Amino acid sequence: MDVEGVEASVLRGAKDFLANAQPKAVILEAHRPVTEGALPDALSVLAGLGYELRALPKRMLSLTSVPLSDPEAKDAHDYVALRTD
Repeated sequence: MDVEGVEASVLRGAKDFLANAQPKAVILEAHRPVTEGALPDALSVLAGLGYELRALPKRMLSLTSVPLSDPEAKDAHDYVALRTD
């Protein structure tokens, strides 16, 4: 999802859908990176719905996700939220 900075608003509006449909993954861009102890609003919404959050760092020839605590996540703007149940 890339809605030019209003990801949190879109996710708040979709809370009932996300809670009922429980998509396995949500991929999104957040304009504010994760900082120590602070999640962008969009990621907070997904975390509150029980999603595991992972960063998708920019790499030239591969796609991988890393935990938000990983140093590679520091400059990420793309994320994946995964259902763990």
